[in-house]
Amino acid sequence: MYTEKNNGDVDKRDTGYDYLRIISTIAVILIHVNWRYFSNVYLVHSRDGIWITESLINIITRFSVPCFVMISGAFILKNERNADFKYFYKKAFLNVVLPAMLAEFILVMVFVIKSFAGSDSNEKIINILKQVAVGGFENFWYIYMLVGIYVLVPVVLRIKKMLSYKEWIVFAVFLLCYGVFSQSLTTHIVAYDNGIVMSYLGYFLIGNIIYEKKNKRSNMLIDILLCIIGIAICFFARIFISDFYTKGVYKVFFSPGVVLMSFGMFSLFGKLEKVKSNRWSTGLRKKCFGIYMFHSSLLKLVGGYIDGIGLELELAKILIITVITFCVSLVCSICFDYMYAKIKKRTIVLLEKI
Repeated sequence: MYTEKNNGDVDKRDTGYDYLRIISTIAVILIHVNWRYFSNVYLVHSRDGIWITESLINIITRFSVPCFVMISGAFILKNERNADFKYFYKKAFLNVVLPAMLAEFILVMVFVIKSFAGSDSNEKIINILKQVAVGGFENFWYIYMLVGIYVLVPVVLRIKKMLSYKEWIVFAVFLLCYGVFSQSLTTHIVAYDNGIVMSYLGYFLIGNIIYEKKNKRSNMLIDILLCIIGIAICFFARIFISDFYTKGVYKVFFSPGVVLMSFGMFSLFGKLEKVKSNRWSTGLRKKCFGIYMFHSSLLKLVGGYIDGIGLELELAKILIITVITFCVSLVCSICFDYMYAKIKKRTIVLLEKI
């Protein structure tokens, strides 16, 4: 989600990754919208058209979060200046931590006020505060996890400088393998605990490795093949073996099939250097962070009303709700960015005095 471009550290954008960021944002929304319906039938294994389609949507969209992490790692670990603790922490605070805190505070207040309208309001409010404490409030778990990675960035860059290229690859692969193994055995409650942060750190490092060696990478057909193989592994494992990786907000992104699919997507879009950027793609890329922060809460707040859309075809509902959620989240992101721009200027002035 975080990009170096916002700070003038990268002189040229990689257009392919801009489009991947936008597509990943849409995919995350689609995960949550689709789950509103698929959660009612996924254990049935009816294998009818609805089950197969919604199951495929649930699987294919899983590249989104790993790709977000890899995009961050690609650009952040490219810049050696980020090894400076004060320099990087200041940037991360201004571009990720502070806006996320403000957005979460706003949404928490909305949910708290909404709780007063129903019964058991005290219990609901306490539950909301507990979710905030462990990083489980809506989809903010990702930001809590990402902040955990950012704390390690200056140290990781120092390690990178000490290691040879092959040792750096081994280190990254080891961390990712640890993530796949760890997430398959452990249930996490806190979004920023060491197990989750270290697991996603593998994706973070792999993103940097693929990005820096993109001119020497395999051709696009191999990337597409990786995506297809990853989807097939997940789908057939769900039908014939187990739906284990469907359960748990963290482990779903560490299925071996999802890992392969994510690598394929990230590598594929890294090759789209000839695709020209335009005003809408540039504008959307800048709003992806805000869209991510607001979409889940908006879906929960107004989802019940949207579900009332008079359509018998469930897949049409999923598509329409996804589009509506994206558009409303985009408007919220634009308004929030306008407000935060003023807060950021004042914060910069305060930080310069420290």
